[in-house]
This record gives sequence, C-alpha cells and structure tokens, in this order.
Amino acid sequence: MSKAIVGLLIVALECIAAPALALETCDACKHLACLKDKLQNLSEWIAGYGNLKAQLAVKVPQAFFDLTGMTQPERIAARALVASQSDEYGREVKKMEHDLTMSACGPTGSVTADTDPITCEINQASVDNGRSHAVCRELGERFQAHEDFHRAVCLKRNETTYTVPPDTDKRYGILMTMAGLAAEEMAAHQRDIDAIKPIVDKLQKHCGNFRFPPVSLRCVNVDAPGAHIETEILVTGKVCGDAAGKWRFRNSSVYTEQIKGVSNRVLRRTDPWHDMECVPARGEEDLRQDAIYRAGMEAGNAGGMSCTYEIGEGKLPDITLRNYPIRMCRGAKQEDIHVEVERTERCEPD
Repeated sequence: MSKAIVGLLIVALECIAAPALALETCDACKHLACLKDKLQNLSEWIAGYGNLKAQLAVKVPQAFFDLTGMTQPERIAARALVASQSDEYGREVKKMEHDLTMSACGPTGSVTADTDPITCEINQASVDNGRSHAVCRELGERFQAHEDFHRAVCLKRNETTYTVPPDTDKRYGILMTMAGLAAEEMAAHQRDIDAIKPIVDKLQKHCGNFRFPPVSLRCVNVDAPGAHIETEILVTGKVCGDAAGKWRFRNSSVYTEQIKGVSNRVLRRTDPWHDMECVPARGEEDLRQDAIYRAGMEAGNAGGMSCTYEIGEGKLPDITLRNYPIRMCRGAKQEDIHVEVERTERCEPD
C-alpha cells in the first residue's frame, strides 16, 4: 500500500479477516467461500480506486510529474497541486475501508500494510502482522507480494533524479500524483486477483456435493451350455464437500445361478453405505494400493476396488474406479472404470 506524498501519510488498508495464524494452504474446500469473497473484495477495491482516479484526474490528469525538466517555481507548483488533492484522496480511501468489508472469512477486521512511496521502505512489521492474521497461507503471502510490488515500482521511478545548483545532492525526479497512486493500487490489487483466482478456479472443480450413478462390476464364474453363474455388483458413490476426499459407497449385489436341472435362482443384497477415500491418480497411495491388489490377484485369493481422482480441465472432477477381480472370475484382469460424476445441490443422506 502507498502513502500520499506531501507530508501526509495515507495508508490504503487491506481489509481481511483476522482469526488465526495462517499455517495451512488456501488450497482446501473449507477456504473456498473466503477466497471467493476475497476476489469480490479486491474487484470492488479496484473499482473504487478506478472511480477515485477518474475523480482526481479531472483536476490533475497526469499520473506523475517529471520534475527533472522543470524550473524550480514549476516544481513548487507541481508539489502544491499534488498536495491539494491529498485530503480528498485520504477521505475516499477511508470511505472504501468502511464500505468494502468481507463476510465469508470469519470475524472481519482491518490489518494495515504499507510502503513509503518516497523512500520505498516497506513497513515490515505491518506486513508480518497482516500475514499472521490471514485465514490461510496464500492470502497471508499476498501482503508481502503486494508491498514488494509497490517497492519495485517505487525503486524504478526513483532511478530518475535531479539536482538544484549549487546543491549537488540528488533529488527524486518523479512526483506521483494522487491519480497515479490510485492507478498503482489498481495494478497491485489486480496482481492479488491474478494470484488468488487460479486457486479458486481449481477448488470450484472439486469442492461441493457430487454423486455418480450405479457402475456395474461383473464376475462370471461359469458360462457354459446349461450352466451360468455370475455375480454383478452395482457400485454407487457420493461425497459431500470435497471430491478429493472420503466418498461414501454402497454396493448392491446380484448373484445369478442357472444350472439346468439343478437350480435357477437369483439372490440380491444391498450393503450399507461405507467410506472409501479417493486418492490422487498415479500418486504414491494409488501406486501402493495397486501393488497390494495386484499381488492379491496373482495369489488368486483376493480382489478389491480402489478410487482415484484427477482435477483436470473440465468443470467436474475425474473419478476412476480401479477394479481388481479375483482369479475365479473368468478372464479376470484389472480394469479402470471412469465414472460419470454429477454435481448435486444438496448433500444426499444415506
């Protein structure tokens, strides 16, 4: 954040929630509402600074004055013109601080972080305080990144200097106007949006309530003239809150036994819902489970099923069931079954 230049230090406050030390990543579904609120808040700050810039530019349209090519009286006049808008800038920023609050990040509060627009010095204590009050790590990191941006811009403009004879001390040659400060804040807030939005876009793909309709897993034991024995398992899944986590599964089994002259029966059973965690596809846990199930298949005494997820380019998570049939199933081999996931409005009860 930047302070106004002539004598009056104005801090544009960064409004964030202030509950606890940010130790965990923002890349978690529980932070999605807060992050979305933050993006909206940043957009409102940009719009507010945009309106303020237009308002100030009516009188002083320049973003800055280059003092190096001016006479001393012209420099004095330029500084006076900038100073005349300092109070207006300060009032409007304070009004935005009051109006542009957030509600989805817990108890609301205001934490200040600032960078001197003349010396380019960051108030590190204010940045550290802001980081400690953010709800998650990436939001806290934006405090430092935001001020680093202001410092970099400040250092760049301070490369331009001039001297006033007979004094040989160099003076900063670029004088920012209030409209210029507003424009710089707009750019800094846009950088914050650019950093946070990819996290929100990713979370929106797998955060929420999802389900998939029954998927058929068949095991044919006998298929010969006059005899057919098979088991079909219909697997249904659902999750509340995060597709990259613990799903609820239910298996419905249909056992069919048709042996000419001996038996003709169909047995049906529906198991209760149970938990199964979907793990990242081709990740360490997926590879570990795959090795265990394949070893069981080779031994001929075990089979099973695992669940993996991927967050791709689509709007829904990619869920794959890995089926490991037991050896007694004819033509038994491991197969991956991609399920058609759909989003649901509410968390479906068992």
